[in-house]
Amino acid sequence: EEHFYIAIDMLDEDWADDRIRFKLIKSLIDTVRRFRAVKNVKVILALREDLLNKVLHLESVPGFQEEKYESLYLILTWNKKQLRELVERRINLLIKRRYTKRDVSFSDVFTSYVDNQDPFEYLLDRTFMRPRDIIMFLNECLQFAEGKPSITATVIKKAEETYSAKRLQSLATEWHSIYPNLKPVAQIFYGMKNCFEVSELTRDVILEKYEQIPSNVKDREADQITRLLDSLYTENANFGSVRNSMLREIYVTGLIGIKTGPTATTGWSRLTAAATLAPGDVRPSSIVCIHPMFHRALGIRY
Repeated sequence: EEHFYIAIDMLDEDWADDRIRFKLIKSLIDTVRRFRAVKNVKVILALREDLLNKVLHLESVPGFQEEKYESLYLILTWNKKQLRELVERRINLLIKRRYTKRDVSFSDVFTSYVDNQDPFEYLLDRTFMRPRDIIMFLNECLQFAEGKPSITATVIKKAEETYSAKRLQSLATEWHSIYPNLKPVAQIFYGMKNCFEVSELTRDVILEKYEQIPSNVKDREADQITRLLDSLYTENANFGSVRNSMLREIYVTGLIGIKTGPTATTGWSRLTAAATLAPGDVRPSSIVCIHPMFHRALGIRY
């Protein structure tokens, strides 16, 4: 019996108005469930977890049971060992092709620690644990090291400037259909410490930074984050609630992680099971951490 696989990707892109796009995706998921009865056809949908949550919870339907969908999920993750193997293969292929016939390893090329940290660990910390991130960082390092015998800490730091800026732009592109103003809004964190208490984001701090970027902000009503920020200019705005909601929305993108309490670990939507946060999870004493991937792009201080 012949088997067929149908892969559907790019559902997070701006291919229809949000008012019907989410309903169409929900219908598509329901159709995929029915296709399970067809044994020789497998339909595979590629969806970010946040988009899946929005689709499934868009409307409150009596009797809705999310667990009926969970048997369909296959969560894609990469571990450190797999990413190291990927990098080793890529280094070996690229260097052997151009310079030598012998096998070349990562440590043959990346010869020095960066800020007292192993160079592979340094690169990995600045990714979402995805192949695309580590490959892009690696490529930038190789480009800046052109003509040099090895890749030093200085080369990695120079490459990181370009890599970080490109990753911030990629993040904004990735989330454009949901948060079209993510890149200018990210400037609210420009120049801040890598980790800080939520209480440090006072009303004055947020508005001062927000007012420096209005020329870059478009489609305010289409973006939940800018709608929240604009509401601060209204008479009845509850600042604490607005700040809480804004941070929870930005958290979903992976730009920031949040340590909700003194005994909690820092949660990252892209790296841990907590893809979203409940309203009560973010308190004035909670700690916000900027993901290291974006430190150079946002001029983050340590």
